[in-house]
Amino acid sequence: MRIFGWKITGKPEDLAYWETFQKAVTIEAPHTAIVDWWWGYLTIRAIGKKPCILINKKFFFFPLGNLLKACGGIPVYKDGSSKDLYAQLIKKIEESDRILIVITPEGTRKKVKRWHKGFYVIAQQANIPLVLSGLDFKKKEAILGPKFEITGNYQQDIQEIGKFYQGMTACHPEKFMLPLS
Repeated sequence: MRIFGWKITGKPEDLAYWETFQKAVTIEAPHTAIVDWWWGYLTIRAIGKKPCILINKKFFFFPLGNLLKACGGIPVYKDGSSKDLYAQLIKKIEESDRILIVITPEGTRKKVKRWHKGFYVIAQQANIPLVLSGLDFKKKEAILGPKFEITGNYQQDIQEIGKFYQGMTACHPEKFMLPLS
């Protein structure tokens, strides 16, 4: 990351927390380009964690699929039920001693009107922490944010989560939408 001018940042207490948790779901945003995956992956690996990253099944063809699986990629079948995906991930979380599920809440690199709430549901149902992380392409920073305490009020929580991402510049800023009203 340093070779390309990137650095990992965050508040000291947030960075300390990232070193200690065993299981968590993290939001990786903004997600407007395929390179977001690369920088997010490198960030998580640089801090000594192995990410499990949800990736559209269309990318799991030979030989790319083998590489993605080796890097922690989990194929997502968009034609299936969200409940099936949640159940699959919760089972994976329960069977793991250590796991970090990385989710891009936009679910695509295109501009969206709203974020998907899968990250929230999975963290809540699996009873594991939700930690925030982001990429700022203007500053070339991978930001490891705080643990977010889920209250159960999604509308209120998503407003608070969105505040963390304010001021971050996406690779393609015109495609990034904050989850704020």
